[in-house]
This record gives sequence, C-alpha cells and structure tokens, in this order.
Amino acid sequence: MDYAIGNVSPLHKASTKENENLQNSKNVKRESKVYSYKEQQEEMALRRELEEKKRRQGKIKDPELTPKQKEALRIQLEKEAAIRKRLTEVSLGLSLIHFGN
Repeated sequence: MDYAIGNVSPLHKASTKENENLQNSKNVKRESKVYSYKEQQEEMALRRELEEKKRRQGKIKDPELTPKQKEALRIQLEKEAAIRKRLTEVSLGLSLIHFGN
C-alpha cells in the first residue's frame, strides 16, 4: 500500500472524479427512444469538451474547499509526503547495500 502511494502524484485523488465520469458514461441509461446510444455518447463528450474549454478560459472555477476539506487534504498530503520520504530512504539504503558490495 505504501509503495503504491509513492508511485502516485500528490493530488491523484482529484482525478478520480474524471475517472468516475468515464465509468458512468459506459453505463448510460437511454434518455429517450429518439436518441441513439452513439448520439448520447457524442453529446456527453461535447459537454465535457465545452466544460473543459470554459474551465481553461477561467469562466468556470473549481469549487472552493471548505476549511474541513482543506484540513483533510493537508493531512493527507503530509501523510503521503512522509511515505514518499520513507520510501526514498529505503530505496537509497537498498541501492547502497546492493551496489556497495
């Protein structure tokens, strides 16, 4: 588990929402008989593109975190930083043992 944290970016969890949206797009309930599945997929992709474009232009801002969420994020980042530091030290120690002989 700790090793897996060492291989992930600090805010990996922020991208889970995008992954969740991709998974939800696979299980689409048909809105009506008029639209085909393919048309619904294209519409969802277009909506995502437009939202991303607005976000890049600064028209849409990501929601602000509450103080409680900010504290939880800070604690999580500190834990991950400590794990990364420990993994780096262990890796360095192993490389010294391996190459030191």
